[in-house]
Amino acid sequence: MRRLRRVKLLATLGPASGAPEMVERLFLAGADVFRVNMSHSSHETARELVAAVRMVSSKHRHPVGILADLQGPKFRLGDFHGGRVFVNDGETFDLDRTETPGSASRVFLPHAQIFAAIKPGHLLLLDDGKIRMRVTDVSASRIKAEVVTGGALASRKGISLPDTILPIGPLTAKDRDDLSQEADRGPRCRPRQDREAFGNRGHRRHHRCRGRRHGCARRPRRRDAG
Repeated sequence: MRRLRRVKLLATLGPASGAPEMVERLFLAGADVFRVNMSHSSHETARELVAAVRMVSSKHRHPVGILADLQGPKFRLGDFHGGRVFVNDGETFDLDRTETPGSASRVFLPHAQIFAAIKPGHLLLLDDGKIRMRVTDVSASRIKAEVVTGGALASRKGISLPDTILPIGPLTAKDRDDLSQEADRGPRCRPRQDREAFGNRGHRRHHRCRGRRHGCARRPRRRDAG
């Protein structure tokens, strides 16, 4: 089986698409890579999804990619009275360290590192950017912001800070555990010692991958001009 196109189609596996027969249908419909969302997948679920993709790859003798999408650091708001509030454009909204249910004017933010790093003028994106706020004042226990784009805001929604450099790494302990599990499930394209010494070019140069049917990348051969 050969697909004569340059683009790669990616399909996300989940409750509605993770069954082996559905994985095969997606592959036959054109999917080249399958995404496993590690934010919502246990190691056992991920193992089953990877096995389903490998089965399809083997059955059709065609390389199929697997993308393990790591969760990364997650920052979330506290709870609101009634589970949801509405914030209006131009209003002032506080994020503080008080562990009580929030209202239309404030909410608990349980992340001390944000209070230590954020500055006036920084942008806050809440609920995947649906709600936008601009920081106007900061103290050790309170962030005061002006609502730029208002709307409905529910408990436990995510918050991101595109202007703020936080004193944390991009990988959490969960990410490292997930990455280790998925790396051990992958095709044996390199000896284990090469994976552990990933930065060592010498190891990779002397090893020839024979895992083409698993979708391993090969370096193209150079052809002489003329």
